[in-house]
Amino acid sequence: MGSKPARGMMVRIIFYSLLIAAMVSQSSGIRVVQEKEQVTKTAVFAMGSFWRAEAVYGCITGVVRTRVGYSGGSKLNPDYHSIGDHAECIEVEYDPKLISYERLLNVFWANHDPTQIFGQGPDVGPQYRSVIFTQGEEEVKLATASWDSEQLKLGKNEVVTEIQPLQAFYSAEAEHQKFELRQNSSLFQILGEITNDELIASTIATKLNGYAAGMCTPSVKKLLDTKVRPFLFNRSRLEEMFSS
Repeated sequence: MGSKPARGMMVRIIFYSLLIAAMVSQSSGIRVVQEKEQVTKTAVFAMGSFWRAEAVYGCITGVVRTRVGYSGGSKLNPDYHSIGDHAECIEVEYDPKLISYERLLNVFWANHDPTQIFGQGPDVGPQYRSVIFTQGEEEVKLATASWDSEQLKLGKNEVVTEIQPLQAFYSAEAEHQKFELRQNSSLFQILGEITNDELIASTIATKLNGYAAGMCTPSVKKLLDTKVRPFLFNRSRLEEMFSS
């Protein structure tokens, strides 16, 4: 009869294999498209803490994957503890056939306070400033129009959001990627053995990060509930069976 560690490993292998197979199937409701068949674009925003910002975009239909990092400053190779004059920001990779840049801008405005100078809520400092980083003339046009619309809506409250061209995006350290998902060990373990690069590239991890933070719309949350909860329940049952 095998040892308990060996049985535990068997449980994990069975669990992860079943889960991953189910979540990538077409019937799962989570859109997974071969990269060769999908033309994507990226958009970059700074809107306070990048932990929350990444979760905000994770559950939105049309968003393929997300990555947090630093941009907007002059310091070369910034990091979390030496960010220089950069802002914490998020890179959103999206399918323009499913979601427009204008829609991403709407999400940006709706999920932070664009009138707060150098900070968001309890997070104070220039690294938490509000910025739309543009790539090309069309994005400049759309970002400017959305800024004007937001200012009109807010009236006397001045919008301090900057619009500036994206010069460089420095990816943040591994521990900051999919931060909300990492804080939920049960959900994070769903992904099994996964490298940091695979985590950043994972469309499933992007969805689960938003789900872990409670940022999904009711319809998306309900869908993910039906996919995730049975596996979490079955995992506990399997562990009970093999540990007895």
